[in-house]
Amino acid sequence: MTEPSTDTRLVPAKSRSLTRKQATTGVAVVVVVVFALINLQDVTMHWIVGTTHTPLIILVAGCALIGLGVGFLLGRRARTPTHHTSHDG
Repeated sequence: MTEPSTDTRLVPAKSRSLTRKQATTGVAVVVVVVFALINLQDVTMHWIVGTTHTPLIILVAGCALIGLGVGFLLGRRARTPTHHTSHDG
C-alpha cells in the first residue's frame, strides 16, 4: 500500500484584491455617470444636414460608449501578435 503524499507546499489562493486597472476603470465609470447625471438640460446639436434637440445626458453617454469602443479596439489591437512570414529565395 502506498502512503498519502506528505507534500506540504501551499498553493497560493487567487487574490481577490482589485488591480490598478480595475480601480481606474471603476473610478472612470463613476466620474462619467456623475458627469452625465449633473448635465440633464437639453442641448441643440447642429449636424451637417440639420439641427436636433437632445438631453445632454444622452450626448455624454453616447460619447462615453464611443470612447469605450475605440479604447477596446485599440487595446485589443495592441495585444494581438503580428505574424511575419519571411520568404527565403
